[in-house]
Amino acid sequence: MVLVPDDAAMGALEAALQGNCEATVYGITFATGSAELTSAARATLDDVAAVLRKHPDWKLTVQGHTDNIGGEKSNQDLSERRARAVKDALVQSRGIPATALDTRGFGLTRPVDTNDTIEGRARNRRVQLIRSCRRQG
Repeated sequence: MVLVPDDAAMGALEAALQGNCEATVYGITFATGSAELTSAARATLDDVAAVLRKHPDWKLTVQGHTDNIGGEKSNQDLSERRARAVKDALVQSRGIPATALDTRGFGLTRPVDTNDTIEGRARNRRVQLIRSCRRQG
């Protein structure tokens, strides 16, 4: 089975990485409390791989972030394992060179929303892709 990347999603991802050198990717999801990627994450990972194939000179850092459920130490570990799981999926299943990807976990230390609501915690559980860019100025 050949999966065709979603052109609109791929275009938005590529534009974000070209423009401000980062993209927050909510389509990469995991089983609750684990670093096991869900089947729903496949299409998004295919889009990421397609963008990287189009730009073989790009180097990305995959950042894992969590909400505050579970405590600081466990969330730090979980975020690191999730970032590595994304890299592994891109390298092992999609043929992206390992040298194109670094990983970093931030646990619960960089929330983008409140952890007091279900919606806020969902926004805090995310993967961010950061492209190594030379900034002028």
